[in-house]
Amino acid sequence: CNPDCRDKFAKAVRHFEVLAGRDWVGAHELHEAMSAAASGISALASDGPAPGTTLAGVALTSQSGRAYWLAFNVGDSRVYLLRNGEFEQVSVDHSRRQELLEAGVEPEAIRVGRNVITRALGAGRPGVPLLDQWLLPAQEGDRVLVCSDGLTTDVSDPLILATLRSAPDPQDAARALVAAALNAAGRDNVTAVVGIA
Repeated sequence: CNPDCRDKFAKAVRHFEVLAGRDWVGAHELHEAMSAAASGISALASDGPAPGTTLAGVALTSQSGRAYWLAFNVGDSRVYLLRNGEFEQVSVDHSRRQELLEAGVEPEAIRVGRNVITRALGAGRPGVPLLDQWLLPAQEGDRVLVCSDGLTTDVSDPLILATLRSAPDPQDAARALVAAALNAAGRDNVTAVVGIA
């Protein structure tokens, strides 16, 4: 992707900026932003090879007067929740490896890498991809991690958990996670965002 393509790509992804800073985000608003971004990214295919991206995030939404985390993803970027000491992956990877795991294939027998994704924005895939969404009641003390697979490939879940527990400031936790991935190998781009309730 040349510099002009990168600028257009960034503009397409900025459709999510309209949601930033809001107290509450609805599922329909999230879908509208993703649809606009997907259309913008798909239009870049005329400039050369079709660029693409994965997507993951979390917002607060209100249901019947109660606050919920609205987690979402397309591809293999992930959303995690740390609550009361329990750390769990909320999102589900859209990858060939995940499909094989769900079909009952033993992890040791899988020869395809996690990077073979089955859903993305753009990347030569027509139309708007299905956006997976989860509603989780928000609780005080929750910590949410949104990250690219560049983090989870090189940093183990126990180390991610230990880092989230040891760094009370969300920005410090995100920086420490990125540093851990870069120190481990940094074979892919690494993104980490930590939010708290």
